[in-house]
Amino acid sequence: MLQPYKFLIIDDDAGNNLLCELVIVRAFVNAEVISFTSASKGIDYIKNGNTEKTIKTILFLDINMPTLSGWDVLAQFEGIKAIIDHNFTVYMLSSSVNPADKVRAENNRFVEGYLTKPLTKTLVLKLLGKEEINSKQVS
Repeated sequence: MLQPYKFLIIDDDAGNNLLCELVIVRAFVNAEVISFTSASKGIDYIKNGNTEKTIKTILFLDINMPTLSGWDVLAQFEGIKAIIDHNFTVYMLSSSVNPADKVRAENNRFVEGYLTKPLTKTLVLKLLGKEEINSKQVS
């Protein structure tokens, strides 16, 4: 049986979410992908325990979103540390090439790495250990 993979995408750009879903499914046919264009709905999903406890979910989180930015989402993770630490591996996925964003992501305890859009099949494979990758210097 193939290893199931779970992905959660929180990004206000529906087009990017669709692209990410297509890339992920091309890398892993049996992957489960859930996406939210609303950061608050994504947080609600996480808080309400809608996660599979036996499978760690890879969370792709955008930085620049209306209402709640990716940084705001990370700040809210402080109140649900146990859920995040046990169930998620968080990557910032952004079009920002601002070095300060990369440094800020690297210094956040919840963030495993910083990825620059667009997400690619090769990168998804690397993230799941199919190829070697330095966890903090992903892009």
